[in-house]
Amino acid sequence: MNTKLIILGGNSIKNKDWVINCREYLKETFPNIDSLNYNHWNDPENSKVNISIESEKLIEKINETEDFIILAKSIGILISLTTIIENKLAPKT
Repeated sequence: MNTKLIILGGNSIKNKDWVINCREYLKETFPNIDSLNYNHWNDPENSKVNISIESEKLIEKINETEDFIILAKSIGILISLTTIIENKLAPKT
């Protein structure tokens, strides 16, 4: 399977563990897994995600592959949907 799984967690730094656990659990089904490490997770003074920045990072990851699946929760869903609404990402039909 050449499909890349891209995992987008929730806003809180606690979701970093969720992303790691998903990667571990799904690695046999999806040998090609990537995820977004949100910028604000590395800045203790900033607790809010920048949707525009993370959307651009998602686009970069999508552009690296032809087939992909997005697994998202919480703010990750908003990042995905924003990218779709801005016509930067188009779900396959």
